[in-house]
Amino acid sequence: MMKLFFVSEKRQCRTMMSVTGILMMAAISLSVGCSNKSIDTKASVIISKQSKVMIPFLQKNGLFRYVDEDLKPVIDKEFFLASKFSTKGYAFVYDKDFRQGIIDVKGNFIRDFSDKTYEAYDLGTLTFIEESREYEKKLPVWKWDWNIMGSGIDKTATFSEVTISVLQTGQKIASKTTNKDEYEKGISLDVSPLDDSHFVMNEKLYEIKGNKVKEIADKIYFTFTDDRVLVSEKNGNALFYSFDGKLKNTKELKPVKEISIQANGKTIVLDSLNETRYRQRPANATLLKDIKTNEIFPYPNFDKAFPITFSNLSDGQVSFLNKVTLISSVNKTPYFILGTFNYDKWKYDYKYVDAKGNFLPSIQAPDFFILGNVGEILWPESDQIISPTFIEEGYQVKKIKKVYGEDSLFFVQIEKNNVAKKGLWNSKKQQWIIPAEFDDIGILDEQNLIVSLRMEKEGGYYLYDARNRKRITHKTYKSIFADGLITNRTGPNKEEKYYIDIFTGKEFKE
Repeated sequence: MMKLFFVSEKRQCRTMMSVTGILMMAAISLSVGCSNKSIDTKASVIISKQSKVMIPFLQKNGLFRYVDEDLKPVIDKEFFLASKFSTKGYAFVYDKDFRQGIIDVKGNFIRDFSDKTYEAYDLGTLTFIEESREYEKKLPVWKWDWNIMGSGIDKTATFSEVTISVLQTGQKIASKTTNKDEYEKGISLDVSPLDDSHFVMNEKLYEIKGNKVKEIADKIYFTFTDDRVLVSEKNGNALFYSFDGKLKNTKELKPVKEISIQANGKTIVLDSLNETRYRQRPANATLLKDIKTNEIFPYPNFDKAFPITFSNLSDGQVSFLNKVTLISSVNKTPYFILGTFNYDKWKYDYKYVDAKGNFLPSIQAPDFFILGNVGEILWPESDQIISPTFIEEGYQVKKIKKVYGEDSLFFVQIEKNNVAKKGLWNSKKQQWIIPAEFDDIGILDEQNLIVSLRMEKEGGYYLYDARNRKRITHKTYKSIFADGLITNRTGPNKEEKYYIDIFTGKEFKE
């Protein structure tokens, strides 16, 4: 059966800017939080804001140099590879040995070239830096891996060392070394901002005061940032907190795998609900019971109790309840979605109830989706998003995915005889923004709907302005990233990387 996720589409003030995702040795990204505050000048390390356009420009000698919009050099240094500058005024650069460093807008090194890899995240006035490296280490004899098949003895192991700190001040926030062979849980720069002064990272809640970061709570396993609700764990139970600068406990719930309901006076035990491969705990449980009231709260936001008494049901409704394997609470509504898996069609059949146990013919939940294991939309069903009359004859809708941050845009994949084609659909206007004729579509700029299109699997991508229905480039590339970094084949097993303007197609190379 399909693994499920339940999401409510909300606009979040957070962008991910891919910088060098296709590099041979590291994938680096800059994540920029929502703040208009300037850098605190009292910080021991000052990172000045970028005052003018600074573009990584590929020269004939194969090295990058930063230039302005007139292509005049602005930094008197060359690099083997370079990223664009962040809004805080720093960039990632590489030398010929593919060692990574960080520079400011004057070309000064904030981090020298080394074998470490970096990721960065801007929040409020601060920039958080993750520094990581892998290395081999000899093990004590009692930890040697003795291979009984006679292929030798492993006397070393690969370790991963990760440190997260504040770039402006050097304050260390977290540090951990893990043995990769033992699959230990490490730490990462996975920030969930609550506001410019509070964030959750690695299951801890932090507060920013001035230039200092302070941990104020531990074991934060889940966050509903839209509603400023945090979930912690205590003795295997989930503790819910409302958050407004301070934590306020609202309820304590425990994970459950089954529930009992009354249908026309008879008891039905539902024991195969929202099944997952993962261990049940507050971090991933989909059904939680209030330890005081015994009320059942379903995923995703656990915002209301599920009805356990149903009356005046038809035989068909009772039969449906007996087979329910999916229960989802629709956020900020009185509705629940119930699903039974139809093995003949390999999809769910759905019915709807409210918090009082009434069956409903339909519900209005325009921004709510139930997702499958690779992000495809399972609910609403495809014909509620796109009518079959808009699908090419002989083809069927195979997958639909939401375009993040957009109210009515969807990637639609149609198939016929195992041949798949993709398009971009506007459900509000009931029209194709991009016809379902392409092998792949990538959103590069959500606000302006600049996309990359590839007609055939072995072909190249070109830039397209979907909002104005206009092709930007006739030249194609092996790959195009949101920040304008492209890869281009130059010969057998050879390729080059440089930047282009995704709005005009202008190439920044000699």
